[in-house]
Amino acid sequence: MATEVFNGDPSGLSADVYSFTLMLWEVLAISVPFEHMDPEQHSKFVHVKNRRPKIERSWPKPAKKLLERGWVHAIPKSVLP
Repeated sequence: MATEVFNGDPSGLSADVYSFTLMLWEVLAISVPFEHMDPEQHSKFVHVKNRRPKIERSWPKPAKKLLERGWVHAIPKSVLP
């Protein structure tokens, strides 16, 4: 889930975009993101460290760009440069 949803903050389009890009990642990877993590590890990785699933080099460039752009909206503005 998007960080703002996890934190219980108001959410909107950015949370939907984040969810969509995670589903796109699942389709491309044919895998479930973070499946090897327990809830505490997942929370630290995604919501504290603002990390995302690995994007494979072999994936089409437009798809990689879409994933990166969709995930950046879920990062709190205080973390962005």
